[in-house]
Amino acid sequence: PTKTGYTFNGWYSDAGLTTLYSFTTIPAQNITLYAKWTINQYTITFNSNGGTAVSSITQDYNTSVSAPSNPTKTGYTFNGWYSDAGLTTSYTFTTIPAQNITLYAKWTINQYTITFNSNGGSMVTSITQDYNTSVSAPSNPTKTGYTFNGWYSDAGLTTPYTFSTMQAQNITLYAKWTINQYTITFNSNGGTAVSPITQNYNTSVSAPSNPTKTGYTFNGWYSDSGLTTLYSFSTMLAENFTLYAKWTINQYTIAFNSNDGSLVTSITQEFAGWYSDAELTTSYTFTTMPAQNITLYAKWTINQYTITFNSNGGSLVTSITQNYNTSVSAPSNPTKTGYTFNGWYSDAGLTTSYTFTTMPAQNITLYAKWTINQYTITFNSNGGSLVTSITQDYDTSVSAPSNPTRTGYTFNGWYSDAGLTTLYSFSTMPAENFTLYAKWTINQYTITFNSNGGSLVTSITQDYNTSVSAPSNPSKTGYTFAGWYSDAGLTTSYTFTTMPAQNITLYAKWTINQYTIIFNSNGGSLVTSITQDYNTSVSAPSNPTRTGYTFAGWYSDAGLTTSYTFTTMPAQDITLYAKWTINQYTVTYRNFDGTILQTSIYDYNFDLSSVIPPVNPTRIGYTFNSWDMMLPSTMPAYNLLITATYTINQYTITFNSNGGTVVSPITQDYNTSVSAPIAPTKTGYTFAGWYSDAGLTTPYIFTTMPAQNITLYAKWTINQYTITFNSNGGTVVNPITQNYNTSVSAPSAPTKIGYTFAGWYSDAGLTTPYTFTTMPAQNITLYAKWTINQYTITFNSNGGTAISPITQNYNTSVNAPSNPTRTGYTFNGWYSDAGLTTLYTFTTMPAQNITLNAKWTINQYTITFISNGGTAVSPITQNYNTSVSAPINPTRTGYTFVGWYSDSGLTTPYTFTTMPAQNITLYAKWTINLYTITFNSNGGTAVSPITAQEGTAIIKPADPTKTGFIFDGWYTDNNTFLNQFTFLTMPPLNLTLYAKWLSPEQLVQKTVTDIQQLVINGWFNNIPVDNLKTSTMEAGILVRVQSIINMYPGISIQIINGQRSGSRYVFTFVITYGSAQSTIQNVTATFV
Repeated sequence: PTKTGYTFNGWYSDAGLTTLYSFTTIPAQNITLYAKWTINQYTITFNSNGGTAVSSITQDYNTSVSAPSNPTKTGYTFNGWYSDAGLTTSYTFTTIPAQNITLYAKWTINQYTITFNSNGGSMVTSITQDYNTSVSAPSNPTKTGYTFNGWYSDAGLTTPYTFSTMQAQNITLYAKWTINQYTITFNSNGGTAVSPITQNYNTSVSAPSNPTKTGYTFNGWYSDSGLTTLYSFSTMLAENFTLYAKWTINQYTIAFNSNDGSLVTSITQEFAGWYSDAELTTSYTFTTMPAQNITLYAKWTINQYTITFNSNGGSLVTSITQNYNTSVSAPSNPTKTGYTFNGWYSDAGLTTSYTFTTMPAQNITLYAKWTINQYTITFNSNGGSLVTSITQDYDTSVSAPSNPTRTGYTFNGWYSDAGLTTLYSFSTMPAENFTLYAKWTINQYTITFNSNGGSLVTSITQDYNTSVSAPSNPSKTGYTFAGWYSDAGLTTSYTFTTMPAQNITLYAKWTINQYTIIFNSNGGSLVTSITQDYNTSVSAPSNPTRTGYTFAGWYSDAGLTTSYTFTTMPAQDITLYAKWTINQYTVTYRNFDGTILQTSIYDYNFDLSSVIPPVNPTRIGYTFNSWDMMLPSTMPAYNLLITATYTINQYTITFNSNGGTVVSPITQDYNTSVSAPIAPTKTGYTFAGWYSDAGLTTPYIFTTMPAQNITLYAKWTINQYTITFNSNGGTVVNPITQNYNTSVSAPSAPTKIGYTFAGWYSDAGLTTPYTFTTMPAQNITLYAKWTINQYTITFNSNGGTAISPITQNYNTSVNAPSNPTRTGYTFNGWYSDAGLTTLYTFTTMPAQNITLNAKWTINQYTITFISNGGTAVSPITQNYNTSVSAPINPTRTGYTFVGWYSDSGLTTPYTFTTMPAQNITLYAKWTINLYTITFNSNGGTAVSPITAQEGTAIIKPADPTKTGFIFDGWYTDNNTFLNQFTFLTMPPLNLTLYAKWLSPEQLVQKTVTDIQQLVINGWFNNIPVDNLKTSTMEAGILVRVQSIINMYPGISIQIINGQRSGSRYVFTFVITYGSAQSTIQNVTATFV
């Protein structure tokens, strides 16, 4: 029979399927046989279509099967299993089908996005493409002051990115920039040259030292040659450019000393030339002295001053140039992206706010102060979850917030416009408040239908929230469809409305039908009908009975042509019909071994009186006795089995030892186990077994007693023996193997290095010599005896001291002799050849006389030089007795080299000839030098020279004098007088020093310069005084210049025109030396 999903495993005579039924002859009763089935296993194989491997599923037919874990495939999304390679029929996992199948994975290619972080450069639009499609690099971004150096895959910019194909992930690429260098060139407009400045873009740039121009004051750098736009140094711009120096012609002041008269105000104006008339109409030109006394009249022009504006990164503010003390209004406020203007300050540190009133009496620079602005990015999630606004300072780094979420949608980034056309890249806070708009892509979801064994229902895939209609109902044999449920447990009924925001699986619910099987026994006993649910397991009812018949099964048709197999309840009501067969039985005669001798078939109760038994059978080793039962008169209602019986026979095995010892015969029952007797023995022979024939051609194997008496014959083999030779360290001697008592000759004598052979011995102790005659009746070992030899090692010292020879027994331990010696050489060992190529190692005495040869290596020695304070001299390392030359003499500042000495006390001069046979140290000897300083007074009184050793203390001589001049020190350079000499110790060279002289005018001007430097250095700020009286203030000021007065006796420094305002004192210095005089006006001192 067949059964879907099962393999037939035979008929069994019991419903429990424990007793296999063997079909032979019809039994003498009605029986029911039960089919046994083994459930089949089937395999679902998975073809991942390029995805990761998925293990096959092998299970019993109709058992529940779950889908395996989804495979993965780089760059793709798994879209389910399909039952056909063309991927048109989606497969639903329910139970194992009744065949092996292959399922095919369906994939949807993914899209990925490359986002570009320009690291401050211009925005680059993201690239979104299918996985593995060709990707081209976008147009390069730009960034002020930088050169684009490519895209990198990491924020640290260590891994350059190569555009090829779209990777299987979203990535961000980072722009790498190389900062540019730019150059500011300076046009001094007639002033001293200023070196150009070349720096990286946006690095801090400091103004260079101001140029100078005789008669002018430097008024700053301007970015245009017309000198209208003042340049403020802040950071390097993104271009090469030239700055132009602006100059203001200097003004000088006439101060009036009224000598106790009324105060005359100083005149500070721009000098406009000399005029020959008091009305200042006729300009005077200096040529030659006229022939009369004349008075010239100075003409003055009021000064203009300039207020320059440093916007500190803000918009340019034009300088204001006006006459001194005219009203000045503040300019329009500058602007600066991301900042609010907080006023003008008179200092770069922005601590002193400036108030515009009138033009001050000097050029000034004002500095703009700024407060950084904060701006806010507001997020419009367009229906997504709320995203908190970001408020930060302008230009600070801004990170994207966590992505919002929206049911049924995928977030696609922030856009700067409500129309969602311009993707926004987060970098730094811009200089405005703005709103970003979330972009969303509606998701599609799939409703998959698990028909739970019903007909296939196609999945529904639609956009989120679109209207979804229920599909046509599936069908399932034996069931009624009861609706779709959202859970596999079928507890929650599903209503179709709109597409939910997730993929879901709906499960079909079925109500099982019931059907009835009715039994028509066709004259047999009554069988009750069976009513059960569809497809539930249906067992055959107990077989009906009918006298004289055997039940032959149920049939689905009244004509009994179609046998019915009970498996599960079919999907309809049916009637089954019983089939019957009349019974027959068998009479069987069999021999002892089950061999059938005679078989006859008879109907039940047939007359057996005429049945004749078979002829008596035979059995080897036995005698027939009788049949084990008598045949009855009629055939009973069962099969008869009649068996022959026998009596066992005995037999004897007799042994012919063929000259060996006697072996007793063996007598036993036929076919009982027989063991071989103990083997006989025979002198000079080995027993080779029993044979069943006298010619000894057929060996006999003992197993069981044969069915006859037999005689066995012994077979013998003559023996061989072996003499083995132990050479005791000599050469190998092959063993001798021969038949017993055959003639044996001695082998060739062995050899052994260092020994003489002394014969063979039969014992290992070598006490009994062996004589070769014939092969003994056993295996033996003979031992070689040896006498040891003596050998001599002779030594050739090759010019070294003599070494006595060594004579010892072979292989005894030999120690190397004490090494020979040789002047200037190192002993390098003994060699076994005159060519000194093979080093000899002393171990044991070799098996021959040998001569060993000494090998020598010439020694190297080193002469080391101690320069005793001179320059280093490299040591000399050479072979013993080779020629040695003196090295180049060392040098030592202030000394003369005298030569090398072999002792540190410098008593024994050394002569260089050849390298001695030892390392030595030589010592340099020196004579100290004297040096002279000569004085060139440059027209002054003579100064005696100074002669002394280098490094000894020297004293400055008395200053020379020169009429009309003041001595200003000794200098090592004439004319320029840049390097003044300090008298401390004698330098290591002869030297000439030059006197520097100042005229009274030069001394006064030098003093002016020195005091001006003190002013610049703040020397007159915060002078401590006891009170704020004018006299106390002036005394405190003069203390600050006392060192200058002390430096040049005869110089006078006075204070005039002092004006006190609280702790502030403004005055004029008057510096006088003889007829020379100069002033420093508008000096300000402060006091505490």
